[in-house]
Amino acid sequence: MKPIKSLIIILVIIAILTGGFIWLLNTEPVDNTDDPLASFEPSNTITIFSTEKENVKSIAVTNNDESYTLTKKDTNWVVNNDDTIKIMQNRAD
Repeated sequence: MKPIKSLIIILVIIAILTGGFIWLLNTEPVDNTDDPLASFEPSNTITIFSTEKENVKSIAVTNNDESYTLTKKDTNWVVNNDDTIKIMQNRAD
């Protein structure tokens, strides 16, 4: 009797997982393509400085004992003038 009970439990679990998978496949994804960075901005913002992105040539960030400088070379951003450090160009731009 015990193996049959275990088999029934396993089949019920497989049926529930399969049903959940099918449900996930049939649901429509949320469309967040309008503003991909909206989730990164807090709801209450205060604009301190505003300029066109073409005017920005370098950004210095100082945090406790560390300091970083992002400099724009041609169309790419470079950290501390070290081309080996990889950053997400689309986020920096």
